[in-house]
Amino acid sequence: MTSLIGQPIFSVATQTCYWEDVILAGVLWGEWSVLENQVRHGLACLRRLAASGKEVEPSAVELAAADFRYERDLVAAADAEAWLAKWALSAEEWMAYIRRSLLRNRWADSIASFAARYPVEDSEVAAVMHPEMVCSGAIQRVAKRFSARAAMYDFLGSRTGSWQASESEVDHEIQRFPAGIMDHGVLGISAERCRERASFVATLEAAFSSFRDAVVTRRAVEEHVGMHHLDWIWFNHQSISFEREDMAREAALCVRDDDMTLAEVATSARSPVREEQRFLDEIEHSLRDRFLGAREGDVLGPIAVNGGFRLYHIASKRLPSADDPAVRERAEQSVLRSAAAYETRQRVRWLMAM
Repeated sequence: MTSLIGQPIFSVATQTCYWEDVILAGVLWGEWSVLENQVRHGLACLRRLAASGKEVEPSAVELAAADFRYERDLVAAADAEAWLAKWALSAEEWMAYIRRSLLRNRWADSIASFAARYPVEDSEVAAVMHPEMVCSGAIQRVAKRFSARAAMYDFLGSRTGSWQASESEVDHEIQRFPAGIMDHGVLGISAERCRERASFVATLEAAFSSFRDAVVTRRAVEEHVGMHHLDWIWFNHQSISFEREDMAREAALCVRDDDMTLAEVATSARSPVREEQRFLDEIEHSLRDRFLGAREGDVLGPIAVNGGFRLYHIASKRLPSADDPAVRERAEQSVLRSAAAYETRQRVRWLMAM
């Protein structure tokens, strides 16, 4: 990551933020430990492949590389070369990432055993963290999340004139950093630079709670619940699957006309009952109109699903209310995301395109 250290990434008002701020934020949030584990698994897969005496099929690598480029609109060779140059990556580093990712996906069910059988040194992981962070999109994702923190901090300052986190709040956030990075550095950032920027990162993180308290008001929550009065209808339902439509129709008659429960029908049909609790917007799009029009106790179906036929029993249905803890949590998160996105658009000026 040394090629990015010292480079500005965005500014908010008069404050410039650097890549080391983003990296330290990722450390604070535990993002890089997850990625390090991903790298370790990928390298273990490469060792397993080497032990077998085989190689990754060139056609598979080419297809995966093409998918990578299309997803990022890097179809033209010049665009791909410019992207690599922007992130200080070589073509070899990029293709090594493609191979690791390909093998991780292919052997996902055996990753744990490979990691134990083919141990990888920490230094090997560190050597490829830069391409992994960039090519996986992790560092871009963390950068956007951190930019929202900077926008929140600026928002608070604009409201109060000079908002500052308390010393105890900043100290609390600094204590969350892993032990040792202030003495030894991390991911290419020197110990001195870590100490210099950690306080700033901790201050922005402390601003999050104050921003949330400022924007997530009772009125805002109630307004968001009203905006989602259909999407957030809650259903407690059971379902059972059948291979043939005639079997599903017979089961539906047993429930509707013979007062059998879905559990009794399932026992007779030797098919398991699936019990779920979901909001309407979590239900398959093709089923939402059926669920929306259903009443408690209704049996829906047979409905063709994934090559079979399914019956649904609506055990209970509840309209959204700000007093419902599950709905309130949803609304609070929605308010927070909307407010953070708005302030980020208004206040953050990107100095490097993501």
